[in-house]
Amino acid sequence: MAGWHHSDDCVEELPAEARKIWLHGSGKTHITFTWRGGKQAVKYGGTFDGLIPELETKYRGMKKGAHREKLERYMRHGSLS
Repeated sequence: MAGWHHSDDCVEELPAEARKIWLHGSGKTHITFTWRGGKQAVKYGGTFDGLIPELETKYRGMKKGAHREKLERYMRHGSLS
């Protein structure tokens, strides 16, 4: 992902490696994050769980209600065999 930066591109336009990391995480690979939004860029590092695992964790911890129903709209149900 070296040299790649966030923009308003859709997921399909990301390089395959970047898309895999964003969606499924970096595993044990350490990533340096750079946040630009204030006067100075802030860097920190660590591993990244991925958007899908983070949403699954949040979903499992939710009680029934509007937030859970909203996430369910984006989920597919079925067997992964």
